[in-house]
Amino acid sequence: MGVGTYIRSPHPLLDSVGLPELARELELEPVAAADAEIGVTGCELAVAATGSIALSSEWGRLAALLPPHHVVILTADQMVYDLNDAYLLLAQRDLPGAWGMHTGPSKSADIEQTMALGVHGPGKVDVIVLLPD
Repeated sequence: MGVGTYIRSPHPLLDSVGLPELARELELEPVAAADAEIGVTGCELAVAATGSIALSSEWGRLAALLPPHHVVILTADQMVYDLNDAYLLLAQRDLPGAWGMHTGPSKSADIEQTMALGVHGPGKVDVIVLLPD
């Protein structure tokens, strides 16, 4: 029995790692972003020092923001050390209309100074780093 429903971004890495086949094997049903339990995306890069990922509007952001569980798949060569390295690398690229740095579930203590996780976006984030052969 599968874990339920998912949506994926159109990032090409997801096809190259066999995500469509894995989803069928796990009996995951593709659905609209608002109905998905899991959102699977690639990313532009990841920042080791902060645990952040750079998400581009080029590959779609709904899969990262609407489902309660976000899974990011990236390769080890997409990792940089810190935000300075990330900005230096991104400055060399043609950037899409929008991109953002995401660092885990959102946190807010606005109401009565009580910490709440996942107020905006997913409450759980997992990152899978693929190592070279």
